[in-house]
Amino acid sequence: MKTPETMLIYTEGEMIGDGIIILPFIAALKKALPDLHLTWLCERNSVYTGALSELAEPLIDEIIELAPETLTWSGGRAVTNNRKFDVIIDTQRRVKRTLCLKHIPHRRFISSSAYYFLSSARPHRRQKRLIDNMFTWGRLATGIYLEPGPIILPDEKWDKEATVLLPPGREYIGFVPGAGQAHKKWKLENFIALAQHCMNKRRAPVFFLGPMETELKDRLEGELPKVIFPDLKSPYLTIALGRRLKAAVGNDSGGGHLLAAGGAPMVTLFRGNGVRRKFLPTAPHVEALTPEDFNVSSMEQIPQDAVTKALEKILC
Repeated sequence: MKTPETMLIYTEGEMIGDGIIILPFIAALKKALPDLHLTWLCERNSVYTGALSELAEPLIDEIIELAPETLTWSGGRAVTNNRKFDVIIDTQRRVKRTLCLKHIPHRRFISSSAYYFLSSARPHRRQKRLIDNMFTWGRLATGIYLEPGPIILPDEKWDKEATVLLPPGREYIGFVPGAGQAHKKWKLENFIALAQHCMNKRRAPVFFLGPMETELKDRLEGELPKVIFPDLKSPYLTIALGRRLKAAVGNDSGGGHLLAAGGAPMVTLFRGNGVRRKFLPTAPHVEALTPEDFNVSSMEQIPQDAVTKALEKILC
């Protein structure tokens, strides 16, 4: 297989959780093929032009953001100036959209759409996690077994600031109680009880609150007066803080994936088995729980003692 010099990857857009999950694949791809010109074609907005732009800038040569539902037979060729790509990787599975992408000139086309029927190659078996699929598609596209590596922050100041916020000498446990939607959240009182459990064992709880969750701080401070609330001025600081945690517990959210990217052992709570299979964090040690594990119907009903046991397991 000829080594590709140009590649187009199509996604349906990335929020911060998706973006941080995929980033190790992009880094591995560019490490293996440093001269590759990588074009990122996405529908809606990509976090790679926003919060994670400094991480993406040295890895992605060109980002094209499309308005929703605008990819057509001719539209793909138009936005790419009718260029021919050595490889196109289609990360979604809607056949109509795959056919539009396949209309863009290319030499090799990788897509799991229609069970790889339209793809130039297919794997021996399908992967469950998004990141595992990305590495599989990368191998099919390039013929190279790509090796994941740690995320390198754009500036060492973030690690220095994290050390000031969480100095050596204590065991820090992170908590991420927020999520984008109510049905993706575990009960706040359960997080409080779990944080109190950690304090009883002389561990220091650290709560990671997003910009839409600052109203939780007053309640948490009232019930847990010694809890740490770092000022999360950047996602890069969150990653750096994740490197200093003994473990973390959180809902499936951008904050949780940022801590996992820092290497924090994680207990992650998912709203369902399907989401768990696809978005399982890439941290070295993960305990992932869903309502189905306990024959209940919602995140709120996941038992607090089960999460406590999962936390103690990753702390062993």
